[in-house]
Amino acid sequence: MVAPAAEPVPEPKTHRGRRTRELIVRSARKVFEEKGFLDTRIADIAAAAEMSHGTFYTYFQTKDEVFREIIADVAEGQFEATKVPEDFSADPAERIAYTIREYLRTYQKTARLSGVIQQVAVLDEDFRRARLEVRRAFRDRIERGIRRMQSEGIADETLVPKVAAEAITSMLSNFAYTTLTLGEPYDEDEAVATLTRMWTNGIGLRSRG
Repeated sequence: MVAPAAEPVPEPKTHRGRRTRELIVRSARKVFEEKGFLDTRIADIAAAAEMSHGTFYTYFQTKDEVFREIIADVAEGQFEATKVPEDFSADPAERIAYTIREYLRTYQKTARLSGVIQQVAVLDEDFRRARLEVRRAFRDRIERGIRRMQSEGIADETLVPKVAAEAITSMLSNFAYTTLTLGEPYDEDEAVATLTRMWTNGIGLRSRG
């Protein structure tokens, strides 16, 4: 089982310390992708980073702690990549399509690791909460977008934004997991166009008058 969360080791203050810590995280990420969470040992991470067990424990107390940091890194990467640039088209459908395409492309880079994260979330309550926090951040952004479009009169005002956003999040995350983690082939352009239509139709999006 996954160890209980402990107080994290303080961030290193020196440049060398920060580089060593980053090396551990990068190495751990590769090992988790290859072996999964349960089969990964600290010895595997230390070997991949070409360092001793003692050096690992200088920066992390358990493999759980480094895994939590990796989850946060993956989440931040996905969240930032799917932000629509300020100077992008103002058309809501085009902005939605942008979000979907960038989400799929970013997910593809971490597909195997995302699969590991999903599996561990089923087994452990702490990681389940961490995964839900990641999901909630993405869902909340979609919810805010729906509320904004409702206030502008271009989305179905009868929808409950939170529920609609949850459904859209489920659609995207399950599609990405099935196609990119499990390996079901798909055409990116067709997927983006179809998912965009399902999203816009689902919220009753209409053009501005």
